[in-house]
Amino acid sequence: KRTPHSRARGKPHHAAGGRKKERAFFGGAWARELREGSVVVMVLLVLYVKATLENVSKIAFPTSLPFQLSIKDPVGYDERASVTVDPQNINELENSRGEAHFVVKFEGQMKQSSIVIVDEVKNVLKKDASITEEDDGAFVPIRGFECRGVDITGWDKCSEESGSGVTVVSKAGTVFEDVHLDEDWYEYCEKGGEAVSATDVEFDFRIEKSGK
Repeated sequence: KRTPHSRARGKPHHAAGGRKKERAFFGGAWARELREGSVVVMVLLVLYVKATLENVSKIAFPTSLPFQLSIKDPVGYDERASVTVDPQNINELENSRGEAHFVVKFEGQMKQSSIVIVDEVKNVLKKDASITEEDDGAFVPIRGFECRGVDITGWDKCSEESGSGVTVVSKAGTVFEDVHLDEDWYEYCEKGGEAVSATDVEFDFRIEKSGK
């Protein structure tokens, strides 16, 4: 099975909407590295998601789930909304034997920027991560994104427009497929004879160490 490249890891420097100290370093020191033509460090951003659950045992995020993200050039002004990062798409990198799930060349930049999706990070993210009833209202790590030369600024929460959705399982065992989290979700579980819902969905991108 072919998987995207796994290169020497640098220390993470930024979380979208995260702490000011990290953002200052990401936009300063790392930006200078890019301008001077140095090797671009890898920043591992982990997507954390929380939701309020009613009669729901878990929200599952399939490993094949594509993510609709907003991104920007960390050293410029080029921004892209609603780009698709799909774990099933393998793109070869220019002048490299590496691969990535998403590649882009920002305006004015000589090198490609890339994103690789990871579904397991030591001590942070477990494979097949999901939000369970025990996690109700708490942020849970869902997916990792190895970013090189690109900043993730948003996620559409599996909106209907993205064409992808998550799987919700009720406490009674009913499975609801292709659920979109950009709006409060309500359904009725006939097996359990009760209403089910996933509401108040929020997300946060946080810097984590790769653990490799």
